[in-house]
Formats: sequence, structure tokens, C-alpha cells
Amino acid sequence: MNYEIKEFGVESAALLAELHSRSFTDVPEKVWNENDFSKLFSIAGTKSYVICLDDEPIGFILIRKLIDEAEIITFCILPKWCRKGYATVLLEWVIKKLQLRSVKRLFL
Repeated sequence: MNYEIKEFGVESAALLAELHSRSFTDVPEKVWNENDFSKLFSIAGTKSYVICLDDEPIGFILIRKLIDEAEIITFCILPKWCRKGYATVLLEWVIKKLQLRSVKRLFL
């Protein structure tokens, strides 16, 4: 299977909410809805990166960058795809991207 990582903004709030709810089925009270994601994107420096397998989204990472620091707001991979290395691929890709943008610290 071929994977691709795509950057998304506020237009992806519904997709992110769906992936988030499908990834955190064991803690439904902690799942964020579309409105929650829309609000997060209203804060400057917020971006999401979605990992897709053959054009199907299987997870994402939501980050916020400010000057030379960034924070992971949330990060999930659909349960079916856990323990297959995709979380590592996505995290390493984001770290490299942030380093190219002069980020010196990444917080979780």
C-alpha cells in the first residue's frame, strides 16, 4: 500500500472529527467534534497533516507552530492501522517538516 501525507486546514474539520471519533472509541467523552476542530484552526499556526493509504485517510496529527516552537494538539491513527508503523512515519515526517521551518522544540 502506498501512503501519502497531505496538509489540511479548517476545511477538514469534519474529516478530522470523524477520524478522531473512530480512533478514540474507548473514551467517547474525550472525542472532539467538527466545531471543536474548527475552533482550533482559528488559532494562528494550527495545521493538520493527514496520512492516507491509497487515498483513504487513516490518521492525522494536529499541530500549532509559534515562532521556533510547536505543539502536538492531538494525534491519532485508526485502530485497524495501529502497530503497523504509520504513526511513526507520520510523526517523523512532521518532525522533519518542522525542522525545515526552524522549529527547535516540539511539545506534546
